Parts: sequence; structure tokens; C-alpha cells
Amino acid sequence: MKLGRLASLISPRRWRACRELFLHTAPSYWKTAFLHAGPSRLTLKDGRSLEVSRAAGDYRFWDWFFANRPGELQFTDAGEIVLDLPGASLLVRPGTTDDVYLREMFFEDSYGLKSMPALESVLDLGGNVGYFSCAAFPKSKRLITVEASAALHRQATKNLVRNGGRAEDVLHRAVAGTSGQEVTLHVAPKNTGAATIRADLTEKRHLESERVTTIDLADLLARLGTPRVSLVKCDIEGAEFDVILQTPKQVLQRIDRLVMEVHLRSDEHRELRQQMRARLEDAGLRIAVRPLPSHASLALEIWNVERAV
Repeated sequence: MKLGRLASLISPRRWRACRELFLHTAPSYWKTAFLHAGPSRLTLKDGRSLEVSRAAGDYRFWDWFFANRPGELQFTDAGEIVLDLPGASLLVRPGTTDDVYLREMFFEDSYGLKSMPALESVLDLGGNVGYFSCAAFPKSKRLITVEASAALHRQATKNLVRNGGRAEDVLHRAVAGTSGQEVTLHVAPKNTGAATIRADLTEKRHLESERVTTIDLADLLARLGTPRVSLVKCDIEGAEFDVILQTPKQVLQRIDRLVMEVHLRSDEHRELRQQMRARLEDAGLRIAVRPLPSHASLALEIWNVERAV
């Protein structure tokens, strides 16, 4: 038993939610306290059931859900949580970090999307399971999502199609400086945001690898089919240096706004950071940098890049 979770046994809010949602109130109330690490099964009133466990990290989603009750809840036959929010219906996979990115995109608005005006066109580079794209889709006329991981690409496609997008606009590619190369993607199955083609950024959690074809920014803008791109969201786990430094200046000049996560681990990365900044500024873009909480030896920054007026 995890003593730190005993407080979750005293929650009138969670008791009311369990009574509304689940077939058996008291067992569900006990199971969603996650006092034991082993698996438990939750059954909705419609008979659909889902296996969860503290060891898989599922308590994060349920603690957040009971605290916020953000929308209606269902389970799929594939063992996914269906969360119906205002304006979006999203699939959340238990045992992954999907819930972390759900909160970042829809509730914390980490990329400032809610304050942006209507967007003519959007590129989502490093689409993960598609949550950012689902948030951007209602306010954009044209949107393309790119995800390198095969599993995440499938999930992003399901989420986008569920919300009115087209499967053909979700590309299974790794964004890089050059198109058409076969590269190795290092995958962390339980951490949905950690897949990288940069071997120098891999960690023990990267237990698997797969091969994927690259696509560069020039080819993506050509596929987008618009003279300019209103917004590029970029979270590609260290490949951003290669992308920005190898993209022709005239292509970068077609970007009106870029929101990018920058990954810094070594002196080499910091040197590349300076080169990348100079490259963007030379293309007429101005940069505001916001540091993020660092972990281990990896420093993270969010770059808000806009066309200088």
C-alpha cells in the first residue's frame, strides 16, 4: 500500500463521481484511490470496462479527472478512455503519459493557442497523439500534423479524424533538415513525448527503436499549399537544430509564427542554439525565450518566434 495516497480515500467529490460513472460505487471508489500497485478493473454503468494500475501511472489521470471533471467519460473496446470536452473528443491511453500532454494542450494552453486569432494554416511538427492539432483544428483553415513514431501516428490519426480532420493530413515522417532519408527513431513506449532521432538525447527509457523516413520544412510547406504558414508548432526532441539550420532562408521567411521547444544537453547544443537564433533573426523573425523546468542534464526552453513588423 502507498501511504501517501491514503488522503485520496477522503474525497466526497470522487465518491459522487464514482456514483455517477461506475457500475459499483464503493469498489470503484477504492480502486481509484490506487492504494495498491497492481491492476484493477473499472466498469462504467454501460458495462464497458478498463484495466488500470498505479504502477502504470494511471493515478495521474484519475486524480486530475476527479479534481476537475472536465467532460463526459467513456471507454473504448481498445482500452482507451474517451474524454468528451467542449469542442473536442479525445482518446487517452492508460499507462502512458497521454494525460500529461492532454493537460498541457487543453487546460494549461502551453503553446498560447487560445489567445491566437483564426489561423490560415498550421504545421504541427512532432504531433504526438494529436492533442495540439485537435485544439488548433477548429480555428485553422489548413492543418498538417507530422509524427515520427508509428504508434503515436496511429493515435494522432484517430484523434484528428474523430474531430473532423483528414487521415491524409497526418504524416508518418520524422521532421529533419533533409527529406527522404531513412533514420532510426529511439522510442520510449510509456513516455509519449520522448521519441527522438538524436542519439545523443537518448536515455534508459528509450527501450525500442524503429526506422522512419524524414521530411524537411520546405517539402511540408509545399504540401501545405499556402504561400505562408500562420503557425508552426515544433516539438521534435532535438531535431529542431537540424531543421532550422538546413532550411533555406526564403522558406523560413514564409513562417509568420513559430512556437518551438528547444532541447539543450551539451555545449554543442548551446552552440547550435546560437546558430539557430542567428538563422531565424536573419530571416526576419524575432525571438522570445521562456525557460522550462529542467530535469537531469537536459535543459528545455520554449521559443516564441514571430515575424518582425
